[in-house]
Amino acid sequence: MQRFQRTFATAIAAAALLGTAAFSAHAQPQTAAAPAAQTAPAHAHKAQKVDLAQRHAQRMDHLKTVLQIQPSQQAAWDKYVKAITPEPRAKADRQQRPDLRKLSTPERLDLAQQLRKERNAKAEQREQATRSFYASLNPSQQKAFDAISAQRHSKSAKHKEGHGKRLDDHRGPRHHGAIAAPTTAVQ
Repeated sequence: MQRFQRTFATAIAAAALLGTAAFSAHAQPQTAAAPAAQTAPAHAHKAQKVDLAQRHAQRMDHLKTVLQIQPSQQAAWDKYVKAITPEPRAKADRQQRPDLRKLSTPERLDLAQQLRKERNAKAEQREQATRSFYASLNPSQQKAFDAISAQRHSKSAKHKEGHGKRLDDHRGPRHHGAIAAPTTAVQ
């Protein structure tokens, strides 16, 4: 019983010490660099949006160069690019969505179903545009398109597979509240 009381008292003292250290670190005045660090992620996020659109345009230019699009194929190319180019998300779209916290469960499910239908409709439009464009290509262009498409999907699959694998590999029994057994017996 005394051993338990000592261990418990030690744990309380350690928690108090950590709490004091955390409080004193929190109470320190912020430096001039701190406000800039707080605004940096917002700027990085805006830059990322610009980079995504720019990167998509670069991919399309690269694909057009690799496929060597002929003037007779330009209309099909333009239609394809228009169909697969992601629409920029407007702030107005986010403001028009209802507050999910105020909706009942059936209303949230209905909204999710509606959004899923819209996403599926857009995906079908992209697929149809891709099929139509692919049909306008000659066999050598189709082969090049297949290679680029397969490479792109391969990278996407590896990224998704690697992400899940990393999480599984680096989480041991201690990450989920389990306590590992001691390696030596206490006597």
